Amino acid sequence: MGYELIPLKMKLIIYSFLLIFFQSCFSQKSNFHDLDPRLGSYQTAEGKEYVIGKSSVRYFLYDPNTLDFRGLYKQNDSLWTSYSSILKDSLDKLEKQITFSSYKGIASLNIKENAQDSKAIKTEEYIEENVKFISNGLTLKGTLLLPNITRKVPAVVLVHGSGNQDRNGYASYIRIIADHLAKNGIAVLTYDKRGCGLSEGDWREASFSDLAKDAIQGSKFLASFAQIDQNQIGLGGSSQAGWILAKAVSLEPAVPFAFCISGAGMGISAAKQNIYNNVTELRTLGANGALLAQSENAWNALYQYIKTSDKSHAKQLDDILESVSNPEYLNYFPPRSSSFNLAKKEWWFQTLEVNYDPIPEWKSYQGSIYAVFGSLDASTPVDMVLSQLKPALSEVSNRSNYVQTYSSASHLILEATLKSDSEFSSLKRFKPYFFSDLSNWILKVTGHQSAGISEVISLEKQWLKAYEQKDLESMKEIVDDKFIITFPIGTQQTKEMILNYLPNQNKYCPEMRIYTTGTTATEYEGAVILRGVVTTECKIENEKRYQRQKYTDTYIKINGKWVVVASHLSDY
Repeated sequence: MGYELIPLKMKLIIYSFLLIFFQSCFSQKSNFHDLDPRLGSYQTAEGKEYVIGKSSVRYFLYDPNTLDFRGLYKQNDSLWTSYSSILKDSLDKLEKQITFSSYKGIASLNIKENAQDSKAIKTEEYIEENVKFISNGLTLKGTLLLPNITRKVPAVVLVHGSGNQDRNGYASYIRIIADHLAKNGIAVLTYDKRGCGLSEGDWREASFSDLAKDAIQGSKFLASFAQIDQNQIGLGGSSQAGWILAKAVSLEPAVPFAFCISGAGMGISAAKQNIYNNVTELRTLGANGALLAQSENAWNALYQYIKTSDKSHAKQLDDILESVSNPEYLNYFPPRSSSFNLAKKEWWFQTLEVNYDPIPEWKSYQGSIYAVFGSLDASTPVDMVLSQLKPALSEVSNRSNYVQTYSSASHLILEATLKSDSEFSSLKRFKPYFFSDLSNWILKVTGHQSAGISEVISLEKQWLKAYEQKDLESMKEIVDDKFIITFPIGTQQTKEMILNYLPNQNKYCPEMRIYTTGTTATEYEGAVILRGVVTTECKIENEKRYQRQKYTDTYIKINGKWVVVASHLSDY
C-alpha cells in the first residue's frame, strides 16, 4: 500500500506496521507459487457470494454483497477461521469456519456460521492464467484474469504500493480489486513486483521510474491477447502507485486511462507524504506541537543532507534526534546520519525520488484520470493532495477526469472512525460503491458500457440518496407516477405512499443509509434492469442494524428521461 514511506528506525522497523498486520513482507520466494486454485469467487446455492484472496501467510475472505472483509486464520491445511474484524484480536468473536474442499473437481468452500453449514462452489466468471513478461531484462511473473465472455474487453495493469508485494498485494488488496474488475468485464494483470514472489530483480533497488517501466511493459504484454481491446489498456494502483503511474504516463503518454486509490503521488512529493504520515501518527500518540515540529524539521534536514551532502544538515538532524527522549516517538523520526552511507542506496529515501513532483505529469497527460481517496487516510494527506491535483486537472481538456473522496474511509477505503493506522485491525467493511464506482468508471471511459446503463446506475444512487435524505423533490423526479414496489411478503407500495412515508422514516429507521452491492445491469430497447443486493442500515440504540434483500429495479426511458417504474424485493 503506501507504508514504505513510514520510517520506523533500523531492523526494517519502517515496515513493522505491515509485519504486525499482514505478516507478509520480506517472505522468502519459496513461500510463493503460481496460481493458487483456492483464490477467486464462490457462490452458494442461495446466491451468497464470497471472494478468497491471499497474502503469503493467510487467506482473506471478502463478501461483495455485505462488503465485509476478514483475515482467515489457519487451523490446519484445510480449516481456516474468521473473526469479527479484519485481523484477529483476543476479544474477537469467532464468526465463520471455512473449510477448503473440492466438489466434482471444482474448488469449494464449506462455511459454518451460527451453527449452520453451507457450501459455496467456485464460479467461472473469469479465467486465470499464469503469465510472465520481460522488463529491463528481468522476468516478471504474474496472473492474468480474463472475463469469461466472447467480446473484446478493456484491460488494466494493477501497480503495487510500497515494499515487498507479490501479485496479490498487502492483505490481498490487489487480488480483491482484480476479482471485482474481472467479474465486471475488465481484464486484469497482476504481477509479483521485481524481487518479490517469483519475479527476478530487487525491489529495494528500484526507483519510481524502474517500477513505471515494469507497469508499461505489462500493458504492452496485455496487447498481445486477442480478447483484449488493444486501444483500451490502462494502468491502476494504490498508495505508492501514484508516483509510479505519474512516471508511467510521462514515459508512455498513449496510456488511455489511469486510476489511483489513496495515492499521495497524485499531487505531492514522497517527502511531503512521509512527513505528514509521521506527524499524524505522533499526534495519535499524544505528542505535542513542539515534537511534531521537530519530526518535520528532522525529516527536512535528512532530505537536505541527501540532496547537498552538506554535513551541517546531518548535524541538525542528529541534534534533533538527541533531544527526543521517548523511544516510541523516535520510531517516527529519521535514523541518525551515521546509519546510512550517502554513496550507497541503502534506504528507501535514497532509492526513491523523494522530491519528485507528479503534478506536471498529470497536467500534460491527455488520458482519463480517476483519483480515489478516503477522508480518514492517515498515510495520505488528502486535503494537501487535492489542493494541488484539482487545479491541475481543471487545466486539462479531458472531461472524463474524476476525483472521488469517500467520507469516514481509511487508506484502504475501509470504513473508519479515526485518522490513524493503529485502527486498521478493528476495521471490518469496505465503503459502499467503492468497487462498483471504479469498474463503472473504467467501462464508461473505455466505451465498454452503454450510455443508458451509465445513466441508470447514476440515477439509482441518486434514488437511494433521496431515501436517506428524505428528499421529496428528487423522489418525485426519479420515480414514475405508476411506480410499484413489491416486498418479500407480497405487500406493495405506490409512489404516493412512499412520498407520504418519507418524512416520517426516522421513526422506523434512524440515521438511515441505503446502498446496493453486487449489481448487474441488463439493457433492452428503452429499458435497463438492475439486479443485486440492497442494504438498509439503521442506527438503533447506538447500534447499527442491517437489513439485506435481493432487488430487481426496472428503469424505462420516457420522453428522453430515465425513470424507475418497478422494484421487486426478495429475502437474501
